[in-house]
Amino acid sequence: MKIFFWILAAVLVIWGGTQLFNGEGGEQGTTNVSDIGTEQIKLGVLLPLTGDAASYGESESRAIQIAVEEINSAGGINGRQIELVVEDGKCDPQAAGTATQKLVNVDRVKVIVGGACSGETLAAAEITNPAKVILISPSASSPKVTAAGDFVFRTYPSDALAGKIAAK
Repeated sequence: MKIFFWILAAVLVIWGGTQLFNGEGGEQGTTNVSDIGTEQIKLGVLLPLTGDAASYGESESRAIQIAVEEINSAGGINGRQIELVVEDGKCDPQAAGTATQKLVNVDRVKVIVGGACSGETLAAAEITNPAKVILISPSASSPKVTAAGDFVFRTYPSDALAGKIAAK
């Protein structure tokens, strides 16, 4: 649980930095901290909440909810509360793509935690990376995630590393 809290905190710090340097409604590099406002920070969550991998998504989703509750009860981030926008990626690339499109284009999130499955994460990365939306997966293990883009991260080791360790 503590690891997830620190991961979430790091993602939100990165998000805050991108907002300061890219600006929210202003020219690039001209936003002042006082201009950011007090609106909620939307954090996207893309996890399998139904289907065969729902047990992974449910536990990861609950961990994110607990971390956000702790952050919000401590005053949020610079006085701003975090609002979770949760979508079901179903551990399916097609469903994950649809859910990611909604998170990026409708909900306008700047950071998404997910997916839990590699296929779900790679499908989301095709949408988030060009849009410069940060995607951080808590459990995708495919080596392809490593090369999915500059805005794609994971906190789980690659299967390539697991294979090396197993071989030893």
